[in-house]
Amino acid sequence: MLWVNLIMDVLGAIALGTEAPRIDADSRISRKDKIITPFLWRSIICMSIYQITVMLIFMYFGQMMFFKKSFNLVTAPLRDERTDKALDPLKLDTILFYIFIVMNLFNQFNCRIVDEGRYNVVVGVWRNMFFVLVLAFEFFLTWAMVDIGATTLGSSLIGTAEITAIDHLCVWCIGSTTLIWGAVLKKIPLRFFEKISNHVNLEEEDDENDHLNKLFNKASEMHNKARASIGIPGEGHTTVGDDSTLKRSNMVDDSKEPEDDSE
Repeated sequence: MLWVNLIMDVLGAIALGTEAPRIDADSRISRKDKIITPFLWRSIICMSIYQITVMLIFMYFGQMMFFKKSFNLVTAPLRDERTDKALDPLKLDTILFYIFIVMNLFNQFNCRIVDEGRYNVVVGVWRNMFFVLVLAFEFFLTWAMVDIGATTLGSSLIGTAEITAIDHLCVWCIGSTTLIWGAVLKKIPLRFFEKISNHVNLEEEDDENDHLNKLFNKASEMHNKARASIGIPGEGHTTVGDDSTLKRSNMVDDSKEPEDDSE
């Protein structure tokens, strides 16, 4: 999970944040423009649905594709109790982890192009060596984390299992399908996602008309009631009156001279 966090947040931000800005007139935006546009809503929702579908398919049917014998996903042991050797359930978990990471690594190419009607996601990629180096590092380290599962010590430390070369090839082919899906989803009309963009606002926290903020406020009220029922003060936003009182209590009266301790 730590490696997933690094890919999604730190390394992904470094790779994509170093993209050079475009200088054409169409790329100019205003500070009032929304960051999450209907185009991004479409990419986020459609790519999430695709990846969830792929993961569910291989989670429940992967044992039929990669192994000769089926097993119970819940009760089957991951390792042999006597030899501590990785069994098929752990190998399936390794393949699922591998597929998820590789899909998101390939999806970084889709994230480079956020303009409608542009399908070449590798255009200009060699002009950004930070992106190339970070992405190559992510691919290599992901492969190494899986390949080290072939050793007893590596499998125990990382929690992966040995998979065959055919499995590696299948995972990379499955992961690369996000490039195809990234092009296909651009054919979906944006009008279906303009409603989401108009009704859901993730950028202004004080917008009382936003549906997500309403849900958050209701959840906060329920949370405060639960805390109050067991005698714990509720957590809430600091009001203007409370803020001013706090400031007055922390202010130091400069008109008073300090007492002389020498007396």
